[in-house]
Amino acid sequence: MIIYKDLITGDELFSDSFPCTLVEDLYYEVIGKHTTESDDIDESKLGANASAEEAAEQLDKNVKSGVNIVLANKLEQCFAISQDEYLQGIFKPYVKKVKKLLEEQGSDKAAAFPERAKQLLGLLKKKLKNEEFDFYQGVSQTNEAMTALLGYKEKDGEEVPYMIFFKDGLTEMKVVSVLDHK
Repeated sequence: MIIYKDLITGDELFSDSFPCTLVEDLYYEVIGKHTTESDDIDESKLGANASAEEAAEQLDKNVKSGVNIVLANKLEQCFAISQDEYLQGIFKPYVKKVKKLLEEQGSDKAAAFPERAKQLLGLLKKKLKNEEFDFYQGVSQTNEAMTALLGYKEKDGEEVPYMIFFKDGLTEMKVVSVLDHK
């Protein structure tokens, strides 16, 4: 499995366990779905006979609903951001930080990055003009972090959630399971 992390903060943003497509070699479009998760204990798995026991204290169930990409990676929504604020106040400064970091790392991506960022900005402007998006960051929630976009599109007659993550702002971490080496 490959886990994609924010280049600047190291926050886990998504993994290849979600259907994802690299679009124009600029960004990943990751398809999600609405889900409900509970961290409630399934008492049938405990092996106890609840009817033979004393009445147990009932606890409130902790249930979360949302897009599975957001829930699995503990992404946090950035509220009160307009699309213009996103482009001017978040995306452009983020691009500058990524460029600086790529140069400091001596990455071969650094030379091509300004042109790629310009292409990405053009694509984002078109998308933001035609669609509504919510904005999300990883758990660190700093101004330094990548701010991913969550939108909806029609697929097989249904509206499905999808997220956009910028390729050049990601690092890949390959995770190998011990079970894979039988």
